[in-house]
Amino acid sequence: IIDTSYTTTTILPNSLVKVDDKLVFFHRQSNLVETVELPGYNLLPTDTIFTFSRPFSRLLIRRAYRYNDSLILTSNYLSHGFMLLDNDLNIVDSMSIPAISSTNGDTYYDLGSSVIKKNSFYYGCTTPSISVLNPFMQGDIVVFKIKDLEYQWDCLISDDSTNKLLTSMYFSNDSAHIFLQYMEYDQRKGNLEYDVVVTMMDTMCNILSTHKIAKQKVDVLVYPNPTSEAFTFKGSPNDTYALSLYNLSGKAVLKKVHVASGTSINVDHLPAGMYMLHVQSQRNPEQTRVIKVVVR
Repeated sequence: IIDTSYTTTTILPNSLVKVDDKLVFFHRQSNLVETVELPGYNLLPTDTIFTFSRPFSRLLIRRAYRYNDSLILTSNYLSHGFMLLDNDLNIVDSMSIPAISSTNGDTYYDLGSSVIKKNSFYYGCTTPSISVLNPFMQGDIVVFKIKDLEYQWDCLISDDSTNKLLTSMYFSNDSAHIFLQYMEYDQRKGNLEYDVVVTMMDTMCNILSTHKIAKQKVDVLVYPNPTSEAFTFKGSPNDTYALSLYNLSGKAVLKKVHVASGTSINVDHLPAGMYMLHVQSQRNPEQTRVIKVVVR
C-alpha cells in the first residue's frame, strides 16, 4: 500500500492515530511525523514538529492519543512532559508533571504508562528511577491526573517491603475504574522472582482491590558471578537482548544491543564493585530483567 519501507527501529509503536481523513504516526526518538492520506493510503511529505519548550527539549515521543475529539496528545517519557497538537500538527500547549521528592531527595521517575478518557489523562510511573535498576531498594508507583493539560492531583501506591515497577494501565468497560498492572519484587529476594499484581482504583485514586495473578521467575542469567574478567550471558536461544550495566550511582558503564545467548561480556576494565545489569528482550521489549553483577 505504501511504497516506503520502515523498520521497527524507525517507527514508534503505539503511535498510530486517525486525524480527520489521515493516519498519522511518529518516528522513534525524533521529531519526524509521517501522514497517510485516506482512503487511498497515499503517503504525504514528512512533517517535522518544532519545539523548544522545556518538557520537549529532548523529543523522545512515547505515544500519541486522540484527545477531546480534536487534538493529539503526545507524551515524552524521559521528561514526563505532555504536548497538545492540533489536527495540523501545530503545538497548542505543553506541560510537565510536578516532581515528587523521594526519600533520598531525588525527583525522577521511570517506566511511565497512561490511559485517557475524554479530557482527563491518567499517568502512572515508578519513582525513584534507580529502583528500576536495583530491585533491592524500594520503588513506589505514583499516579497523576491531568485535565485540560493542567495538573489535578497525584497519589502514591507504596509499602515498606516491595519494589513496584508499573507496566500498564487500562480502564474498565464502564470507565469507572482504572486497573494498574505492575511487577512486585520482595526486596529481601531481589529480582529472583516477582509477582504480577493488578490493582483496581476509582478515578479519584481510591484503591478498591489488589490481586496477585501470577509469579514469574527470571529466565536469563550471567556466570561466573562474581567475576574479574568477563561473564557469559545466557537467555533464550530464539531471542537477542539489549544489555545495560549500571553502577550503584545509576550511571551506565556498558551498553550492548543484539546480544545472543552464550555471548561473553568483558568487564575487566571496570572498577571492583556491585553493578546492576538491565536486560531487555529485543523480540518482546516489554520483557525486562535486572541482575546483580559483582566485579572483583
